[in-house]
Amino acid sequence: MSYAEIKRRLFGLRFGTSDYYSRNLRKLGHEAEEVIINDERFFKGTIIPNKYVGILPAVVVNSINQRGMFKEIEKIVADRKPDVVYMQNLSLVWSRNLFKLKRYCRLIVGQIAAPLPPKFFWEGYDLILTSFPHFVARIKEAGVNCEYLKIGFEASLLKEFKPTERKYDVVFIGGFTPHHLSGNKMLEEVSKQIKTDFWGYGTEYLNPDSPILKSYHGQAWGREMYGILNRAKICINRHIDIAEDYANNMRLYEATGMGTMLITDNKKNISGLFVPGKEVAVYNNMTDLVSKIRYYLSHPKEREKIATTGQKRTLKDHNYLVRMREMVGVVGKYI
Repeated sequence: MSYAEIKRRLFGLRFGTSDYYSRNLRKLGHEAEEVIINDERFFKGTIIPNKYVGILPAVVVNSINQRGMFKEIEKIVADRKPDVVYMQNLSLVWSRNLFKLKRYCRLIVGQIAAPLPPKFFWEGYDLILTSFPHFVARIKEAGVNCEYLKIGFEASLLKEFKPTERKYDVVFIGGFTPHHLSGNKMLEEVSKQIKTDFWGYGTEYLNPDSPILKSYHGQAWGREMYGILNRAKICINRHIDIAEDYANNMRLYEATGMGTMLITDNKKNISGLFVPGKEVAVYNNMTDLVSKIRYYLSHPKEREKIATTGQKRTLKDHNYLVRMREMVGVVGKYI
């Protein structure tokens, strides 16, 4: 297949943010296109063998792949001369190469909601956007412009999934890596008391006798993930340890957007995103979580009301058209 066909099919899987940035930027009157730069079928160069990709840190893999990857990036940017180059992975391009790209564009913007890679990957950005409120000051202190931008939900997904029976009482879909250590312990305790269905990556980091593995169904991404949420009554959310005391992750919007009742860890900024008790349920500890799950499973009308209200809030305030309008406003100040 051609690169264009590969990309079309990949976006059709609804993996990650798919083409939600470009399609909504175009609705706002901008020219925009996603370019997949870390796909070995797309460019020729020195590529690390696949057998090593899964066991090496992403920063190492990307560093080894830099030469071939950057050659193609430079060709694209030099040819198209965009106003903005927007990188959704800060560990893909070294700063020394970012400086080379500035000959062909007006602004280079990066996005981060994960542990920061070494500074030599991101000190070359003109602006970094993050859904971690606490990262803004830290990145600014390092000498790089930084602004807060939330993530969101693509409302058009609801056209692809029909309402169906919610056969799963409680689900969790996410990661189980060392970055999720405290959350993993909590999920293990919950699974001992309440039947919970799990999907996700990083199970190799769990103990072989982890109760999570007893009701683990494999990984679920994109359309499969949305399909599970579409059939779930309650979705548990917990944040990566590096999120500290701030709610920010995609599951907040993916679950509520699909009409699932979200029960999430109580963070200091949650009330700025949803109304606790009306649009989402929040918990303060494992005991509180178990108690609230049991309550809402036995009170379906209250559960469904929260799910419906939460979905309306996401579709109104946390959709990607709204988010791209916000992004354009922020980026416009720097351009």
